[in-house]
Amino acid sequence: MTDTTSKPKFFDKILGVDSSDKNSMQSKEVVSYSIAGLGQNIICQLVTTFFMYYLTTACGIDDSGIMYLAYMFLFARLFDAFNDPIMGTIVDRTKSKWGKMRPYLLFSPIPIAIFTVLLFTTLPGDVSQTAKLAYSTVIYLLWGIAYTSVDVPYWGLASSMTSDTNKRNTMLTVARLFCTVGSGLVSVVIPIITGALDPDPSILRTAYLIIAIVSVLIAVPPFFLGFKNTKERFFEANKEKESLKDNIKLLFKNKPILLMIAIGVVGSLRTIYMTTALYYASVNLGNTSLAAAMFMLVVPGGLVATLLTPYLSKKFGKRNVFLWSHVIGGILLIALFFMGYDAKYGAFTGTTGLAQIMFYIIIIIAGVPTGFSNILTYSMIGDSIDYLEDKTGKRAEGICYAMQTLISKIGMALTAFVTLLVLGKAGYATVTAGGSLDPTSYDIDVISNVMSNIWLVTTLACGISMAACAIPLLFYKFNEKEQAEAVARVAARKAAAQASTDFVEATVAVDEQNEAKPIEEAIAECIAEDVNVEEAKDAPAPQEETPAKTPKPRAKKKKEE
Repeated sequence: MTDTTSKPKFFDKILGVDSSDKNSMQSKEVVSYSIAGLGQNIICQLVTTFFMYYLTTACGIDDSGIMYLAYMFLFARLFDAFNDPIMGTIVDRTKSKWGKMRPYLLFSPIPIAIFTVLLFTTLPGDVSQTAKLAYSTVIYLLWGIAYTSVDVPYWGLASSMTSDTNKRNTMLTVARLFCTVGSGLVSVVIPIITGALDPDPSILRTAYLIIAIVSVLIAVPPFFLGFKNTKERFFEANKEKESLKDNIKLLFKNKPILLMIAIGVVGSLRTIYMTTALYYASVNLGNTSLAAAMFMLVVPGGLVATLLTPYLSKKFGKRNVFLWSHVIGGILLIALFFMGYDAKYGAFTGTTGLAQIMFYIIIIIAGVPTGFSNILTYSMIGDSIDYLEDKTGKRAEGICYAMQTLISKIGMALTAFVTLLVLGKAGYATVTAGGSLDPTSYDIDVISNVMSNIWLVTTLACGISMAACAIPLLFYKFNEKEQAEAVARVAARKAAAQASTDFVEATVAVDEQNEAKPIEEAIAECIAEDVNVEEAKDAPAPQEETPAKTPKPRAKKKKEE
């Protein structure tokens, strides 16, 4: 007889689910949730990696404009980051037939798509640089608000789908694989397309607009799939609504998440090489298409780390995997900086053959800590929700997962700020034409200054930030054992509370029944003795221990006397 259950069990194991338990998370949910992440990362990678490059190469922005953009990106991202707690509070206060997180996967994608296309749409006519910058600032702020409205609930949904940290870990591993595919497609394909085109700014502007339209058409439908096929299981259905102030107070009672925020701040530049790769390829190496190879090289290390995360985190602990991968990656990037000295320019530019070879090798390795952090950050924040519920009785998933997006946006804010600040001060716009170096037109000292600054932030600054992530992790003590114990204590308290509620309800029901019983008996007796029923109803309820006819013998005795 053929075993028809082998295939589901195989996929159950891969996806970390138990299909035999219909009340638990199912395979379809994991896949749909992950596909939604793919769509989300297509849009995110397009904007976070290419919008800044689009402005500085295709829109005719000079060095003073680049300096303005540095502060604009910093302000916009920090504004967006501190919107996350507000959005988290809104999510926690949301009540609908679909839950409190899933509705945002249905209603937010369309506004995000519109603002994404508008970002890559230039103003008509020969407008001034001031007008271009003002338009970009307004649209970028609106895009950030729209994106936050789906980013916070999307990642918060993970903790509502399952409370099992290992299953959650596996689900997030699968989701991050899909996210990596989404961001990887954008990172590899766009530089190849734009690198093959004439560097004329007008041609680049048209190309980026078409790319933006195609990207959102691909990215939006997966959100709807994620909404349709997922289910929220763990949330406080009838909880009292918390204010933003109350939620902030809860955060300060959540030590694990405070340490995760600290990691996000000190490690904010640990992936800056993903932002500067376009500039390093176009300026230092003279070929924008090489950025595609750089982005592609990050994928193998990240993919290996993603696949190994469930096993390694279970064997060594999430905290230890996170800590040591970042220390090793940081040391390698710092060493790479010193390999980049070029005697031709008399500076560390990363233009020698050795520097380029080592750059490609170390970038592959640098993808490993990035892959680990992509999953472990979400998983450890999910654990922190269990910690908070154990300590306070409140989960506050919205505000907690808002901290993940806040961490991410602080990183993007500082990455963009440092990159643009360095480019503006070094004179990037002065020595480039359409994003390509023109070495025949400028003094070698000016050119080497631009190159060396790009190399410095790509390697040294990145490595120091990555290694610094170890500092907060030294104080992170909420391990897997403590998380399981916290979940067990919460479950026991909930079971005891439910048992107490059931007992009280049963007692009340019995009391009500006992109160009604004497009246019913009185009515029955009245009917038996042909007494008016309505008079019996008005009469006081008789006591059980006193017979109803006891007065009669006394009356008879008096008559005989």
